[in-house]
Amino acid sequence: MSFHKFLSYDPYLSFAEGQQGFQDKVFLRSDGSPCESWHGKNLDGKDYLSTIWRLGRDAYATIARKLGEQPSAEFFEATATEIRALEKELLPTIQTLIERGQLALHEDRDSPALGDLNDIADAPDGWLTEVYMRIIIPCVVSGVIAEAEAPDFESLLLAAAVPYVDDYIIAKQLARGADIAFELVATNIASAKLYRETIDAAKTAVSANGRRSADERHRSTNALKEKALAEWDREGSRYSGMAAFARHRHKIYEVTERTLYSWVQTHRKTKI
Repeated sequence: MSFHKFLSYDPYLSFAEGQQGFQDKVFLRSDGSPCESWHGKNLDGKDYLSTIWRLGRDAYATIARKLGEQPSAEFFEATATEIRALEKELLPTIQTLIERGQLALHEDRDSPALGDLNDIADAPDGWLTEVYMRIIIPCVVSGVIAEAEAPDFESLLLAAAVPYVDDYIIAKQLARGADIAFELVATNIASAKLYRETIDAAKTAVSANGRRSADERHRSTNALKEKALAEWDREGSRYSGMAAFARHRHKIYEVTERTLYSWVQTHRKTKI
């Protein structure tokens, strides 16, 4: 199942803030008519399309936020082409991992592992992108690959989901294949969410570790500072001045002469 062009609805008219589709939570075609009339069907669609509308709208809104503008149908069509090109490029790499026994892929839970990716007929756009995301994500989390150097999996997978909403609407009205289309929408959105939440959680953990390390360093430094100032109060008169004290004692307190001098100088001012 591969996407080529929106047939049942226009994502901009249906999801963009301020548009009628967004206000009424319905799908609109590019001419502004309700998509429920597609293929001559006279259905209001609000019951059976409400869940898929919310999923599509959430994906669309995230992409719009990242782009800084409301994307048009042409954006998603261009991204679908980009995904196909990316997956064509990725296929040899993933095939090599399979042949080396480093990766096992199954069409479903009970099927045997795939041996040759070229044998898969009509694979949906986005599935190899999702596979590659799961391969790459540990490298991004560990810092081996910078997030900026990896593909923007969140945007790609969300952009893959929005066109499959089109397939779902058509399949639902024709009473054929709706479950497959819905799974493609849900899987791409869930994978995009997994990627973003995993990366953000890793960043939070790194930040928290950094804060803890900084706090520990500060506690250690503060303890040494207290000892240095206590020594100055006791023994400072033995030195010709603050500079001499700093020059002779800074190594004991694991700081530079300038730092120890600054500590003592500030300390003396507080006593004036």
